[in-house]
Amino acid sequence: MMKHVMLMVALSAVGCDAGARPVETTVTLTSVAFADDCGGTPPTDAPALPAREPPAKTAGAPASPAVAQERVDYEVERRRCEQTSMQLAIVGKTADELRIKSVEVFDDRGKSLGKLTASKPTRWDVAKAAYEPWDGKVVVGAMAVSYVLSQPTFVDQWDARDRT
Repeated sequence: MMKHVMLMVALSAVGCDAGARPVETTVTLTSVAFADDCGGTPPTDAPALPAREPPAKTAGAPASPAVAQERVDYEVERRRCEQTSMQLAIVGKTADELRIKSVEVFDDRGKSLGKLTASKPTRWDVAKAAYEPWDGKVVVGAMAVSYVLSQPTFVDQWDARDRT
């Protein structure tokens, strides 16, 4: 059973020359989901939203057909395929470009568990309330991005359910 892991993400800023001032972009790893291979489907949920609560049950009274169906819909939504992925919060003070060079996972002793491939970068578009394809260009201000990760081979698919 896996208790603690560390994810190492190697980033590179593109277009910086040795004479330029240092890059003023902050990248924070906000979440990682070791889950399934859903065909590389980018996430659909908004970044940093609280988990949705299941519909309430009325104590002692049988559920109406509408409430019962809502609970079934909630369970189906909760159990849909979740793509292995990572989310990053990026704050840029200047326009820049960012690329993932590598993603490696380590156990709590520092032993490498394996490398994952990052692909299909998407950026959360607040106005559209959806992830959209992202070209790696960092804008001035804050942004949330997500990368699809290859499915880890070091996680037992049945032991790792519902862990992020």
